[in-house]
Amino acid sequence: MLLTLMLSTAVAADPTWTVLSPAFPLDATEDSWIELEVKGPPGQHPRLQSSRSSLELKEERPGLYRARFQPAPGDLTLDGQMLGGCRTHIGPLGVFEVTKDNAILRTGPSSDYDRQTPVTRGVRLEVVQRQGDYLQLRNPDGWLRLGEGTLLPPQTSLGNGLLSLIRVTPGENRVQLQMGSPCAWQVRQDVEQRKFWIELPGVPSATFHTAYAQNSSNIPSIRVHPLGERGSMVEIPLRRRLWGYHLAWKNDCLEFTPTPPPRIDPKHPLRGLRITLDAGHGGEDSGTVGLGLGVKEKDMNLAVARALRERLRKGGAIVTMTRETDHQVSPEDAPADAELQSRVDVALRARAQLFISLHHNARPDVKDGRVAHGTHIYYYQPASRGLAQAIAAPLARAIGEPSYQHFWRSFAVIRQPEMPAVLVECNFLSNPGLEKGMLRQPAYPAKAADGIVKGVENFLVRDM
Repeated sequence: MLLTLMLSTAVAADPTWTVLSPAFPLDATEDSWIELEVKGPPGQHPRLQSSRSSLELKEERPGLYRARFQPAPGDLTLDGQMLGGCRTHIGPLGVFEVTKDNAILRTGPSSDYDRQTPVTRGVRLEVVQRQGDYLQLRNPDGWLRLGEGTLLPPQTSLGNGLLSLIRVTPGENRVQLQMGSPCAWQVRQDVEQRKFWIELPGVPSATFHTAYAQNSSNIPSIRVHPLGERGSMVEIPLRRRLWGYHLAWKNDCLEFTPTPPPRIDPKHPLRGLRITLDAGHGGEDSGTVGLGLGVKEKDMNLAVARALRERLRKGGAIVTMTRETDHQVSPEDAPADAELQSRVDVALRARAQLFISLHHNARPDVKDGRVAHGTHIYYYQPASRGLAQAIAAPLARAIGEPSYQHFWRSFAVIRQPEMPAVLVECNFLSNPGLEKGMLRQPAYPAKAADGIVKGVENFLVRDM
């Protein structure tokens, strides 16, 4: 009798709904439309209730429900279950002043969304709405985390400035965009066509002239494209291929400095080339741990990095390592998110011309990871794709792996734009067959290093 009562109580219990989006608290204009997405038991007819309306969600697929609604002040409930609080406003929610260097602008309100060009400290942007810990911004359109700045009243001046002068300096052929106050910018690149665009949202142009230094041979005619209310876009053609760039605010100017490509001797392509090798993980961070023998990824990465360093040096390269032993790269008292940037900083301090981060792969699903295999090379900046593509096949052949691919992906250590940078996943340590076989062979690190060197040399000779 007791068991029957317990079962009937469980059946009669109200379903529990899990909100996928939006994040709460929610603060948006009354005339905006918000996408609601929840998970719960299949075959239901949940109803969203606000202070002004009620609507039924549609089941898009089993257990996934969606609807669009216009926000109203007060609590939002779904079949009586509290989802979160909502506020509404008319016009901009406020002005957000960025207080963090290189704040991460995203395409949506969580870390799952793609990154856009970072926003520098001191920039002020108009806020459209808030979802949880993220603010939606206008011009440039995107989302910033609330903790990366300060929310100011709507009447606060944006202070975007005015594009009044473009100057090309001698020597390094640096382009200076004089605007008077910091602003946000977004970049586009075309490596093949050797063009670079800097979009200046909300910054009008009243450019009196563009001044070229007498010996500014690398940068021909610059054009400014007015975008109306959206601001301006500066088109910068380059006579040499885009190897990398540095873009930063200095005094009253935004400065764009292209990284000059190295001079390559086809017979000795590595000679004099500055390369930083990053052995992934280290210290308390073991990375993937093999399921068969318990091999730690951090040790495999370092073994390949050491072998690669020796081969690159034999070819005449100048090699720096982010770590040479089993330790983390950032100081012990540094915040947790400083470790990856510390690895990039090693390359920047060494003025590296290539950056290679070495890893061994795994899958989130253990079952898939036990059978997965393949050499996977990742890049982020357009100028890095050629390097990723060049390494994939020689590395796979050298270690005896039949499958290889290169991918675009937003890994932190390869996002910096100063130089071509790739993240190399040599193979899957999560596969016990590979862990006990290919990856445990004494000659494996040397073979992997030989394949990577061959790929780097192919990239240098072919693409220069």
